[in-house]
Amino acid sequence: MLGWLYYCWRLSLTVPAGLDLFDFANNLLYADDMRHGNWLLHGWVVTQDPHWLTDDVVYVIGLAARGFDPSLLHAVPVVVYTVLVGLAAWAAVVGLNLRAGERLLVSAIALLPLVFPSRTLASQVLLGPYHTGTTAAALGAIVALTPRRNGEPRAARIARAVAGGILLAIGRIGDPYMLTLGMVPIIVVALSSGIVQRTRPWSTSAALPLAAALVGWGAAAGVLVLVPHLGGFTMRASLAPLIPLSELGPRLVSFLGTFLDLSGGDIFGMSVGSLLVVTLVRLAYAGAAAWAVLRVLGDLRRGREPDWTTSVLTVAVLASAAATFFYGPNDYLGDEHRTPVFLLMGIVLARDLAAKHRAWFTEPARRRATAVWLLAGALLFAALPADQLRDPRGFDNPRWLPQLVLARWLEQHGLQRGYGPYDEASIITVETHGRVAVRALISTGQYGSPPRATWRLIPNIELMANSAWYTPHAPATFLIVGTHDVDARTALATFGPPGHTYQVGEWQVWTWDDGIVCTLPDATPQVRAQEAAGTPPAGASCRRAQRPSVGGSLPARRRDRAGAQGASDLALSRAGAVVHDRRDR
Repeated sequence: MLGWLYYCWRLSLTVPAGLDLFDFANNLLYADDMRHGNWLLHGWVVTQDPHWLTDDVVYVIGLAARGFDPSLLHAVPVVVYTVLVGLAAWAAVVGLNLRAGERLLVSAIALLPLVFPSRTLASQVLLGPYHTGTTAAALGAIVALTPRRNGEPRAARIARAVAGGILLAIGRIGDPYMLTLGMVPIIVVALSSGIVQRTRPWSTSAALPLAAALVGWGAAAGVLVLVPHLGGFTMRASLAPLIPLSELGPRLVSFLGTFLDLSGGDIFGMSVGSLLVVTLVRLAYAGAAAWAVLRVLGDLRRGREPDWTTSVLTVAVLASAAATFFYGPNDYLGDEHRTPVFLLMGIVLARDLAAKHRAWFTEPARRRATAVWLLAGALLFAALPADQLRDPRGFDNPRWLPQLVLARWLEQHGLQRGYGPYDEASIITVETHGRVAVRALISTGQYGSPPRATWRLIPNIELMANSAWYTPHAPATFLIVGTHDVDARTALATFGPPGHTYQVGEWQVWTWDDGIVCTLPDATPQVRAQEAAGTPPAGASCRRAQRPSVGGSLPARRRDRAGAQGASDLALSRAGAVVHDRRDR
């Protein structure tokens, strides 16, 4: 187990640090708030998939064990992924009458792309939270609700149904994706079983999974309604329209390309060589998984229903694939939403082969041949991760995460509280272990099309934020300027001229001796009104502070001389930053 965790940890460090890492920093921040007792996340605005009781509970445990540590951005997803891999192996064999060695071979088929993920798949499952925790909860519920052998005590069946319902509810509370991954497929299969097989709808085997899904769905909806009334978080809705007819062609190309990337089977544009062989093997696996799903769907259409678990998993693949194909723009649904579909397809492939080609796994001679083929496939699959492990990137490499240079500069120069763009704010807070707190701002120009002269900076609650961050009682001393969210012209119109301006890499850091403040009333009614009108939240504002603030510019003992010749600046310059002090006189 330790070897597996170390392998996943090292593999996670090869994942490019992209924009989503800034979102994950917010998850870590509100998990830290939960660790300190704010379990309902009072004052928080969250997205519709906050992963509240799945991935973020693991973040809370990690924070309790490690403290406020940026390494958790990799460690927690590794733990969640390990749980997912274990549940995928279980889901591949549950309900099948197989011996231990036979179950191992069937599980290996499902786990090949999980144990040896492509770079694209690794970027979705070894960072997060994406939808890994939701997929794990869905698989756990399906395993719990899978009918067992005859003679199982009634109390055990009811206990499994309760456990399955709880997992479905927990997943749905934190992520609407649970609807297509678990709830809707279980309901569809339960109802179709009664129609196709004429199962009595009140029989225990048919009723318990249906009841678990319906009760779990209702319980999740009730919790999401109740939490704001108890003073908890406000969930921001982000509904998008279905794609227009004119986009069906481009969406199909994008859709297929995503699965080629996830499987590592994108052969287009490759040159002939050993890597092409590896890619072809991965493409063959993806094709076999798609073929298995189509074969099971054909059985369902002809009334020859497979076992309950395979049916549910297949309907989950179909429902989730359809949702990610028809819903929203291309830049909204991508790899992270289609990853669960690909993972479930591998489990369907394993179960379908075990059912239709049972001799491959039960007869000794054929079982040995199957094991040899699987071993050869595993060696070829392992080629991609082995290549990736030679290119570590990770959370602490300034080459791949340039915000690190800025974070170190702020910390070394005694600047502890400030504002900045979304892409720099929370990740700097996390990377400095909370010693430098940067809160996100946004321009009012992002709302509609107001005249350019009226643009001002206000607190950013577009994704995840805490209204407690924006208070007049604790003025900030600096502002990070450099993106469309926080540009120099809008910053100047909002706060006036800074006392000092420092160039750090691609950013400017403005400081004021008297400080600056941003305020935001209770976020809950503001979000509701803003979503209804498409306008900035009422009452949100930023201005110069009315009283002197301690440490507005760099502390005197650390203030740079002209040309930034200090030793700390020299070290940062070697790391790629260019630091200048341009004082406004």
